[in-house]
Amino acid sequence: MDYLIWGLVSAIAGIVIFSILNYFIKMGKAPKSAEQGIWNAVYFIQLKNYEKALALLSEVEAEYALTPEVMCDLCVQRASACKGLKRFDEAADAYNALLDALQNSNSKIKQNEEFLAEIKECYAACGREAEFEKWEAFFANLPEYVEFREATEKDLDRIEEIYGLIHDEEEAGRTNIGWQREIYPTRKTAAEALEKGTLFVAEAEGQIVAAAKIDQEQVDAYADAAWEHPVAPDEVMVLHTLVVDPTLKGKGYGSKFVLFYEEYALASGCPYLRMDTNERNAAARALYRKLDYTEVGIVSCKFNGIDVVRLVCLEKKL
Repeated sequence: MDYLIWGLVSAIAGIVIFSILNYFIKMGKAPKSAEQGIWNAVYFIQLKNYEKALALLSEVEAEYALTPEVMCDLCVQRASACKGLKRFDEAADAYNALLDALQNSNSKIKQNEEFLAEIKECYAACGREAEFEKWEAFFANLPEYVEFREATEKDLDRIEEIYGLIHDEEEAGRTNIGWQREIYPTRKTAAEALEKGTLFVAEAEGQIVAAAKIDQEQVDAYADAAWEHPVAPDEVMVLHTLVVDPTLKGKGYGSKFVLFYEEYALASGCPYLRMDTNERNAAARALYRKLDYTEVGIVSCKFNGIDVVRLVCLEKKL
């Protein structure tokens, strides 16, 4: 009897929620978020009002900065709506965009044969079968999953080890970052960030591969930079001291960490990003340029105990 009552209550609750959502959609007052916009599009797809669903998805894409994960959801629904209209070329385009989003995503991805069959059928329907090969190649070489989390005290030894490896590379002349052993970064650098709750790590296959500090602290030198977006401090998120184990370079850990930082900033209500690097650090500057960060200027300063640093200041608006 109890199960019956709970089932009835759940059904009524579902009807009420569905009715409220329907009301807000009709009134044009749906909650303002990318996720809600996609849910609304799903509702119209269920009603077979595919044109309305596509219009909503286009609004979401234009209005919001989308994480790769949200972009994946949007592309799936766009493909579904296009197939409902038998516009298979556009559906194939949506599947191509989905693949791009998956390649930038850090979600755990598993091969779904039924879903792949749907994609293959869509490409075939518009005479673009050859493009399905990209999907086969993607699943044949799935990207490594990297977990991002707040650091704990037990992570300090490994972070200190990574700092040491980077100092080794600098002293051997194999890299040019501008950091100095015993000055910056040190174990104390990580410990202070840990105490403030702003130290994060990237972990792959049970091993910490990268670390960084993420907070809203802007270093003094930032006051002399010509920021393109002179916004309030509470709208800005800053990435500091991003390090990747140099023995594991080339695996994309740096890029993935920056994407995590961007998602963290968005979730924290900070659409403006700032960071810095040494003028000598060509590798970091190339990475940030590739990820659409703008160098707004170079400031000469004493930085974290290191004299005469030419600090490149970078920013990005999400």
